[in-house]
Amino acid sequence: MKRIATVITIFASMAFLLGPFPAAHAGTLPNISGTWYMGGNHSKRCHISQSGNSITLRNERGENATGSFVDPSHITTKWPESAYTPMGPKLQIDGRISGNLSTILWSNSTYWTRSAEGAHALPDISGTWFMGGDPSKRCHIRQRGSALTLTNETGQTATGSFVNQRRITTNWSGRQVEGHLSSDFQRIDWNNSTRWTRGSY
Repeated sequence: MKRIATVITIFASMAFLLGPFPAAHAGTLPNISGTWYMGGNHSKRCHISQSGNSITLRNERGENATGSFVDPSHITTKWPESAYTPMGPKLQIDGRISGNLSTILWSNSTYWTRSAEGAHALPDISGTWFMGGDPSKRCHIRQRGSALTLTNETGQTATGSFVNQRRITTNWSGRQVEGHLSSDFQRIDWNNSTRWTRGSY
């Protein structure tokens, strides 16, 4: 028992010296400061100021919020109670930053795109998707610029590309299938009456 107590004391001392592990290290975080546009609309300017792990945001209506990084690709923000979203008033809104740092997908089903040169950038749709939203039917998309490589739930592969920000075209062994991306880039509706949805984040 004395030995166990000694071990516990050592670990407790180490925990005290090391302190709590930070959620995100400032040195590894992307730079998301600057001008953004709500839904890619240039008339709806937003802004983010970044200082280490902390961020300050202003939306297209001039409402301000504070926030922080959860990790390099996720942020969490707190908005005033008066802030209104398409889903009603919401105090906490989380965001997922796309791999190319050009889009933030918000948990209230809206998105911001980068300023000026990034406002019309293609969204990042790479990663895991699910056929019909079924977790047992995993699909995958690999993206390089506008070029796409897709794998469906049965392991078949296809090539594809963007037509514009919201539309993609794919070739499955000679069969052309087009997909329409939802405004939050979390769903693809295919013209063969099927759909893929994003994995949860």
